[in-house]
Amino acid sequence: MMRSFKKLAWATLAVITAVSALAHEETVITVGRSAAGALIVDSDFAQPVALPVSIFPGITGFATGEIGVHSTILNDPTNDFFQLSTAADFRLILLAKDPGMEIWNDTGTSYMATNEIFYVGVSPFDTHPIWNLVNGTPGNAYALTLKLRDLNGVYADSDPFTVSFTAEPVHYSGLLNRY
Repeated sequence: MMRSFKKLAWATLAVITAVSALAHEETVITVGRSAAGALIVDSDFAQPVALPVSIFPGITGFATGEIGVHSTILNDPTNDFFQLSTAADFRLILLAKDPGMEIWNDTGTSYMATNEIFYVGVSPFDTHPIWNLVNGTPGNAYALTLKLRDLNGVYADSDPFTVSFTAEPVHYSGLLNRY
């Protein structure tokens, strides 16, 4: 009986871990290249992304660092999506932002200004900017438009891509009943 319980517990943990990993993968900005050498940014996940209330000291509003920018680790010839050269050196460039929507710079000291760069580095990379909706209304979408640049000139800049966010609704039901 105890052995069956342990097997069930391990199986449940494996399923939870797999589902958690799958959920994380749904909000990843993946970077690769085409066979012709063009940079491709894949941000094909459900948008707007709901941002939770910020847990970061000194960062107000709604924020997360869970949405990553990753280089692909696999070649996908069927979709013309391939790994990047280690000779390239990447930066994100903020092109535009809606009022209230911010992305923190790579040192975590201030919001990025338009045309400012964010250090990504050489491939393989996995960086997690802080996405911050300083003020916003749940249900409304707030967007950032970015592109990826290779400082070493191995690849031309990516096409601009947009990531949109919304404020996750805050539920106070349990707090109000106490008073």
